[in-house]
Amino acid sequence: MLVGFRGRCSFRIYMPNKPNKYGLKIMILTDARTSYMYNGYIYTGRNSDGIGLPLEERILPVPTQSVLRLAQPIYGSNRNITASFLRTQEGKGGSNDFFDARCHSN
Repeated sequence: MLVGFRGRCSFRIYMPNKPNKYGLKIMILTDARTSYMYNGYIYTGRNSDGIGLPLEERILPVPTQSVLRLAQPIYGSNRNITASFLRTQEGKGGSNDFFDARCHSN
């Protein structure tokens, strides 16, 4: 989500295909039925997606780090997560088993 903002800010984002071309990028985890917000953070630039994650999770691709960071409040709750930007590395020698184990643990 891009919140329109044209003021001074070191982490202001430019996205030419959005109605508001400049703004703050906010990553949010919401419930699909109720639209309740579980977790969110403001993207502050490179390497900000992995803040608060253990070292073994910081080596994962950035979209996966973002989902893991957002999903922390619901770990172990047996909820399913659908993320349109999450890409697996299965065809390139990696796997998505780590992500599945974290989100579906009891």
